[in-house]
Amino acid sequence: MKGKRIITVVAMVAVVVAGAIVAYRVLGTSKDQRVVAEEHHGEEEGHDEEAVVRLTTAEMKKLGIEVGTAEGGTLHIYTTLPGEIVANQDHVAHVVPRFPGIVTDVRKQLGDPVEKGEVLAI
Repeated sequence: MKGKRIITVVAMVAVVVAGAIVAYRVLGTSKDQRVVAEEHHGEEEGHDEEAVVRLTTAEMKKLGIEVGTAEGGTLHIYTTLPGEIVANQDHVAHVVPRFPGIVTDVRKQLGDPVEKGEVLAI
């Protein structure tokens, strides 16, 4: 089971890399980028050869590789995560009554503006 999973992951990575190479080659680079690349070509050891992957239209279709112009749009990606919504403790006031009793009416809610001397609760 683990062997199949590893093979699947390796195959997926190979397809993504091949797709990226094809997209890079199809879309190309600007003349300035090619000049810079040619100036630095061969400066690093072990990079004497350039690997090129060429795919036919049929191969691209079979592998599910599509090449197109980037467009704006909306991504519909959602993630469900566990969590808890709590009040910001920097903005919470803990009010201690001077006299014991029962609150029968609350006249203000969280976020309501208050003024000095205004009745908040009875």
